[in-house]
Amino acid sequence: MLAVTTAFHLGFLSLKRAEENFLSDYGRFFLEWYSGRLVHHADAILAKAANILKKYQDDKQNSVLLVAKIGGIYWWYQTVSHPAELTAGYYNTALRDGYDPVASVLSRHGAALHISCLEMLGSDTPATYLCSPEGLLEQIRAVSEKRKIHLTGRNTDERFDKAGLSQIHANCYHPQAESLRSFTYFRMNEKIFSYENWNNFVPFVIKMRTEL
Repeated sequence: MLAVTTAFHLGFLSLKRAEENFLSDYGRFFLEWYSGRLVHHADAILAKAANILKKYQDDKQNSVLLVAKIGGIYWWYQTVSHPAELTAGYYNTALRDGYDPVASVLSRHGAALHISCLEMLGSDTPATYLCSPEGLLEQIRAVSEKRKIHLTGRNTDERFDKAGLSQIHANCYHPQAESLRSFTYFRMNEKIFSYENWNNFVPFVIKMRTEL
């Protein structure tokens, strides 16, 4: 994260030195090429996977759902350049929707989109890094709805507390959007069996199961 921070303040990913930054002609060319190669690779892999799995996809209860996971890169999301995402190959900035091309490819192959950080709030993260897991999730939700693809997800960090579990439920059952197709509870370990954690987790599972 330190390297990205330095680049954000001083180099290609900053708003300084306009003739050389991410908004310059060269910057746009490079980022379109970089992200475009990754999207092209995803397209090729998903085409092969969809072809292999199509005989198991009949829209019945035991039908196989093809899912592609994208990185939940929420740090520096509240900046213009979104440097962490650009570095990872997602050409997403405050001025460009970089997840729509990804969702378009998934839609073409009937794949769902998987995103993490369902338990997170910006207030859970260091203010220095201008994070917004909520903003990222809303953007992903919007492109999923636009491209008519299913959305699935999981938590990023170990969470057994009521606040974290409540946030997961709220994100799985958004009042203004389609519910997530599935949720994976990640990082389960022996801590879940402590008295307090178990008493938080059991009602959470019952509530999630009842509303699915």
